[in-house]
Amino acid sequence: MKLHLPTGLRKALLTCLTALTVPVSVPITIGSSFWLISGERAQAVSWGLTVDDHFNELFNEDVWQRIQYGTAVPTNAAWRKNQSEDGEWEELRDVDGTLHVADASYGSFLAISNDRVMPADLVSLYWAGTEDSHVWSTDESNTDWKKGDESAAFTGSQDVVFMPGDGVSTTVDLHGDLAPENVTVGQGTGWVFSGSGNLNASGKITVGGEGGPAELTLSGTGYVHSNGLSLVGEGTKLTITSAPSSDTFNFGHMELGDGTELVLRGADAANFDKWTHSQNSNYASGAGSIVLEDTGIINNNGQQKGILWAFFGTESTHPEHTIGNLRLRSSAKGENGTTLIINGEMGNENDHGIGVVENLWVEENSSLMIRSRVLGKTSGNHNNTLHLAGHGSSAAFQFTKPELEGAQTADAALILGHNEMSSDETANNIYWNVTAEADTSISVLAATNGNAYTWTLMKELNVGEYTLTKKGAGTLKLDEGGKLVGTGDIVVEGGALQVDANMSEYTGTIKIQEDSEVTLNADASTVSVNLDGENTVLNVGKNNNSLSSLNGNGTLKKTPGGQLTVSGGTFSGTLGKNDGDDSTSTLVVDGGTFTLDNVTTSEDSNWGLTVNDGAQLNLKLTDSSDTAPQFGSVTVDGKLRIDVDTSALVDGTTAP
Repeated sequence: MKLHLPTGLRKALLTCLTALTVPVSVPITIGSSFWLISGERAQAVSWGLTVDDHFNELFNEDVWQRIQYGTAVPTNAAWRKNQSEDGEWEELRDVDGTLHVADASYGSFLAISNDRVMPADLVSLYWAGTEDSHVWSTDESNTDWKKGDESAAFTGSQDVVFMPGDGVSTTVDLHGDLAPENVTVGQGTGWVFSGSGNLNASGKITVGGEGGPAELTLSGTGYVHSNGLSLVGEGTKLTITSAPSSDTFNFGHMELGDGTELVLRGADAANFDKWTHSQNSNYASGAGSIVLEDTGIINNNGQQKGILWAFFGTESTHPEHTIGNLRLRSSAKGENGTTLIINGEMGNENDHGIGVVENLWVEENSSLMIRSRVLGKTSGNHNNTLHLAGHGSSAAFQFTKPELEGAQTADAALILGHNEMSSDETANNIYWNVTAEADTSISVLAATNGNAYTWTLMKELNVGEYTLTKKGAGTLKLDEGGKLVGTGDIVVEGGALQVDANMSEYTGTIKIQEDSEVTLNADASTVSVNLDGENTVLNVGKNNNSLSSLNGNGTLKKTPGGQLTVSGGTFSGTLGKNDGDDSTSTLVVDGGTFTLDNVTTSEDSNWGLTVNDGAQLNLKLTDSSDTAPQFGSVTVDGKLRIDVDTSALVDGTTAP
């Protein structure tokens, strides 16, 4: 049977053809008729292939597959070209059976199926299951497939293709042991592979393509094996919601294209023992994302197995492979939210596990806990980034060390601690950039004996325009080799924050809340500091520092000497000193108006006071003379205003 294209369509196809610089073909199906278009002629040809024909070279996932071998047909005896008496061109195949669509005179043809264009080779089976019948099995009476225009059964060792269509069911119920070659879910959303059947593909599983993104969910109880997994096209997603009742997942090399996601949803999908641990069996690469979603707490306990080991391998086993993104995702706050714990070698400088991830995203209601002492490589130019995209989930973490009684709880996006939890531990370093992508939080746990416990960010901390809350009884330190960037606020509501990093690109406000302490050892001339509540402490450290403003009530300490310059604000509280520091410190008011409201000085604090030209200091005294501030020296080149509230005075006292 010959087909006739409408004139408009034929002209459009001819226009497209003339713009091509190389011969082009689209994949076709057995038993269909095809239009061959070359130059100004269009003819219908029936290929006459049988179901026994098998071609070794498969079309790839591209909808338009380019075939090019020059302007002339090879004269090698392995090639043949048939031309019927009426001038219709038939197939041209080489010795291995590969079909080529070409013509020596015109250089190229377009092959257009009278069915539909799809990314498959000539012997592929196309899924044709319906709402009433959608079983994938090896039963020869099950004809939920199409080969060309004919119904067919899956018998094994065939390439199978799933494409949306009228009446085509997107639910596929797997029964028995299924052994296809390649599996392609070309496009469309809502695809679900369910059932108890085992899928063991000798070739690759491909999801998505140039025809559009695809979404596939694996929810069955059988195992899934393949010799490769490829996610193609932005928006393509493969979601795994269950685990094999026996055996493991084993995909081989997982290639994740830009904008694609491989999602492990639920504790079963992320179960360590359900993934082959050999790094040569499961390893991933590409600019896409691996997503851990609603998995609960994932903890490899320092062992060389589990999600990190299975997916990422090591620099020594697969040095060329990196993963664009690892995402921790939770649909709601609580114990079912995702918390990933990095232990042992998973985070260390040898790039075991997490080291090959370029971007790690902690999304809303999820948490990342680091207990591996070191995250990232200690040398070289590495730009791994940890993105904190929300506040973490409420979860309790039970440490197994006998000296720690009970569980420590943390409600933060990033939680820093260690199994040893020794009181003098200071070598806990993160060699990744840390970036806030939303209001977020970092918690540093206390040591086992309650003493300070320190984790250091060695590179850049960028808070952006968001609020970063520091929690926990330990100390978060920003190393002098790094920098603090952004305009958002940093709220310290527990433990201590020590900033040695460059602060020249930070213009936000550091807010110190009750029972918290901040030490600034770098210039902070663009930074405002607020003290709010009892036992709030601001230590201005080893360099001469400036603040754009200082406000609130607390304790101001300067060590070891030097000066603190403020340009505005109101401070009430105590000018104190650190233990063992007997040096003289100077408070300088420069270029603005600063108020000391009912300020006291601790014994032998050795504070001097300077008011520069153009500045004004308001000194408010509301108590008796024995609590008035004592300054070792006072230099006033600007204005000094002293306000005395005598209403508080009683008989026998005098105003200071």
